Amino acid sequence: MEFYARNNYPKTIPHPESKKIIPTFALEINKDTGKKELVKSGATNIYDKIQAAKEETLVYNILDRFNRGDTEALNKIHGVYGNFTNMPTTLAEAQQQLINAENTFNDLPIDVRKEFNFSTSEFLASVTNGKFEEVFSKYIKDKVQTEQPTVQQPVQETTQQGGIKYE
Repeated sequence: MEFYARNNYPKTIPHPESKKIIPTFALEINKDTGKKELVKSGATNIYDKIQAAKEETLVYNILDRFNRGDTEALNKIHGVYGNFTNMPTTLAEAQQQLINAENTFNDLPIDVRKEFNFSTSEFLASVTNGKFEEVFSKYIKDKVQTEQPTVQQPVQETTQQGGIKYE
């Protein structure tokens, strides 16, 4: 290992020229498998993006906004509006919701779990792609057909006591 000093500089390697337009990618969950995938979502002109943010990132402009009465100018986090009453507030609550979903999946009959390749993530992804309704409508239809009660039909033969005889 070589140590560098004032009179012993490391070799300078120039940085290669970067492209002005770069592809952008987004993380999406595959609707069929439930797995995360990177998908190309477009292209971004980096130089234009940097120049567009120049004025609002200059320290003097931020302090000037604050001096004019804009208290939001120094906030790191800006408000988000929505109904988040059922959202977990801690990591433990989020993990508990995943465990509950996994337990629900494991409590399903083996035929239903087989439809989702025994994968909890594929089961959760099926809610958005329509496979969930397809599998459960078939499962409920099969369950109703197998659990229909048999009704005893009376036979018109009379017994010696005048009652109706059942088969």
